[in-house]
Amino acid sequence: MPRPLFRRHDANTAGRDFVVGDIHGHFYLLEALLTHVAFDERADRVFSVGDLVDHGPECERTSEFLLKPWFNAIRGNHEQMLLRGAHIVDWAPQDMRAASLWISNGGDWFFRMSLGDGESLYCDIQMLPLAAEVALPDGGTAGLVHADVLADSWAAVRACLTDESPNPDFARSIEHLVWSRSRANDVLGLVSEGSSGGTRAGDLSVSDIDVVFFGHTSMPLPARAGNTRWIDSGVSRGGSLSLAELAVDGHVWSMTTDCLSVTQGWTTQAAEDT
Repeated sequence: MPRPLFRRHDANTAGRDFVVGDIHGHFYLLEALLTHVAFDERADRVFSVGDLVDHGPECERTSEFLLKPWFNAIRGNHEQMLLRGAHIVDWAPQDMRAASLWISNGGDWFFRMSLGDGESLYCDIQMLPLAAEVALPDGGTAGLVHADVLADSWAAVRACLTDESPNPDFARSIEHLVWSRSRANDVLGLVSEGSSGGTRAGDLSVSDIDVVFFGHTSMPLPARAGNTRWIDSGVSRGGSLSLAELAVDGHVWSMTTDCLSVTQGWTTQAAEDT
């Protein structure tokens, strides 16, 4: 039975929780970052904001991590492209236009896998939710979604993905959750210029939640804006992979692809209104 599109996780009272940005097949970097923070597989957990696959050298390791009990992921737009374009899987939708789009966005590695491995990975990714929320030890709640929220509200995301009644806008809402760059572009404006058409950091906050972590749109460094956190730091473009503590005011570390440099900290210009 497919996993629900929205998933809730209880607070981790035995260890620490972390959230990682878009991995894009750079699992060796995730392993190096986890070593850097002294990750304990027996008690700690990692949450991914999606885009596990494409562009990087180790995409075939995706199922390896999805099967680890401490690793939890949601879907990104690259997982969505895989589910639509992986026609090598006998029972997957036969959509050659979707396959072509995916291949042009780094999906060619999948078609070099064996049929059995490809089918297993397809099944694993099909089970991923589109958003998740995690209870924090202090009583708060953290949200995870790949690209953007609906109507500036976490409650709207939750309702969209859990409501069993017919929703004529459901497909469009899903596209927004995994593809939209509207909010991220405002954050980029704050980070690069200190302003974005009059937008202030607090204007980008999401209601009904304490903190929300996003990926999808590459930032020069991990960024804060209101209660939003942006942790795709461009590993697929030669940037870095970022790992943050899953908390309202947690630390964040970014490691370059050669594993030789680790920086710590958020882009602070987007964190406060001036």
